[in-house]
Amino acid sequence: MEISDSEVRTTIANLADVVRAENIQSTGYLDLYVGHDALDSLNNVNNQVVYGRRGSGKTHLLKALQERVNGEFSESRRIAVYIDSRKILPHSEANSLTPEQTALVVFRNIIQKLIDAFSENVRPIFGRADVISIRTDPLDEDAKENLNRILKIINLELQGKSILRLAEVPVTREEISKTNKGLTLSSSPGVAYDKKNEFRNQTTVNETSFISIFDIAENLEKLVEWLDLNRVICLVDEWSEVPVSAQRHLAEMIKKAFIASKFSFKVAAIPNRTDLGIKTGEKFYGLEDGGDIFGYQLDNRYVFEIDKIKTRHFFNQLLHKHIEATTPELTSKLLGKKRTENFINLFLTNKALGELLIASAGIPRDFINLFIHSYEQFKDSNAKHISVKNIRLATSGWYETDKKKQVDDNPTEKALLQAIVQEIVVNKNSSHFMIGEQYSTNPHIQSLIDFRVLHLRKKGYSHKDLAKETFNVYSIDYGCYNHLNITRTNLDNDFLANIAVHEDIRDIRRIYLNDSFMQKFQLNIGEAFYCPLCKKAVDINHPAYVKQKICNHCYEKI
Repeated sequence: MEISDSEVRTTIANLADVVRAENIQSTGYLDLYVGHDALDSLNNVNNQVVYGRRGSGKTHLLKALQERVNGEFSESRRIAVYIDSRKILPHSEANSLTPEQTALVVFRNIIQKLIDAFSENVRPIFGRADVISIRTDPLDEDAKENLNRILKIINLELQGKSILRLAEVPVTREEISKTNKGLTLSSSPGVAYDKKNEFRNQTTVNETSFISIFDIAENLEKLVEWLDLNRVICLVDEWSEVPVSAQRHLAEMIKKAFIASKFSFKVAAIPNRTDLGIKTGEKFYGLEDGGDIFGYQLDNRYVFEIDKIKTRHFFNQLLHKHIEATTPELTSKLLGKKRTENFINLFLTNKALGELLIASAGIPRDFINLFIHSYEQFKDSNAKHISVKNIRLATSGWYETDKKKQVDDNPTEKALLQAIVQEIVVNKNSSHFMIGEQYSTNPHIQSLIDFRVLHLRKKGYSHKDLAKETFNVYSIDYGCYNHLNITRTNLDNDFLANIAVHEDIRDIRRIYLNDSFMQKFQLNIGEAFYCPLCKKAVDINHPAYVKQKICNHCYEKI
């Protein structure tokens, strides 16, 4: 079968339905998941935070983990509960809430989601149905009564008290009135707790009250013991959608309620939009990375320039599984007697495949989207395979529809990207470059990575002529070349063809942005000033200056 066949065209057009994990309906998440080492690394009792840019597969990973855990319930007595943070945030009219109030609302809603999961699955939990998450008969009367009793206690704790207890979180009556909403059992079993106005004779709104995390945690533990569960795995997706100012307060509540319990939290977050806590004196407020919670990186696992074989194998499997899930019999028709590991080469020559894998920057969602767009460029041609030209046109179009607005809406980041493209692409004829490791925390560099127009390729790389310095290696998303106001506003295909797309990172040891480039940019945007001692530009966003007011070059107190 030719890849231009009408059945192939229809299938690839339908791939758009499974680009986002939230839209997958026709098959299971485990069936489509590639990279089971990540699943194995998360299938444990530890609290973990999965870091990755948008499109890196965080949602798919959490939902595949939920499927695996719940599919093994009868053997393990573990239940996994998926929670999308976007659906439990306060409504837009609650913009007046303080960070602590916002955290309290989200914390309460996490408990609500856990209660819903228990109530929806009481029958399979007690062995009277086979599958977790299949809603069947109403709850037994004894289950109703016990769940309501425990839920009422937790509701009372969330109303606030005036007595201090172990691990309590202070709030005011005003905060309680703004955030209060009683927990209820899921409506599907036909049970609800009608919250009474137990506190209608309360005193002034400025009186300090306390949410007893200890009592809430104790009653949740009783609930888990009654259900005879070995472990509850709470999968919190889209953590970075919680306002950054509220995140550490939410993390602190989670720590005090769940850290020493049968609850484990797996959180999916975007790296530079996440604040899990801060050290204050001798204590750590929030969830401490490496202590209370452990990081797992999804970014940069499949970078073509670093490991061609591993990256090619991953995306070959990804494409094969997605096409097979969309049209089950098509893969065997296309392959014939060829081996499955060569499936991706039915569509692309090796050169075009390398170009696509570099353009995708290790992000599964971008790979699928670019593949679909490349096929659209190819399908009406007389060629037998998708070409490099098809991929470059698709990459440029993908930037236009998916990335350009984010860059345009952030003038500082746009100016930095323009300067980098001018210096690296135009002046040095390259798509890869290095920046000194001291600039890795620069918020504008981090934002460009978050926008997926810069891609971090490797950390801690050494320069052959500067042995004492370490650098991070980046690549520029070449879909942006035609859309930035650089010297040549409309780079032609001949110019693009001559750009060095480095398949070996060692080729770019002499291509780097020096200190003067970054310092000039920081001075121009007002985020640096000259150190009176070493005369170099002090980065006011650098941790050394933020925390201790010391120069990030000479490390002297300013």
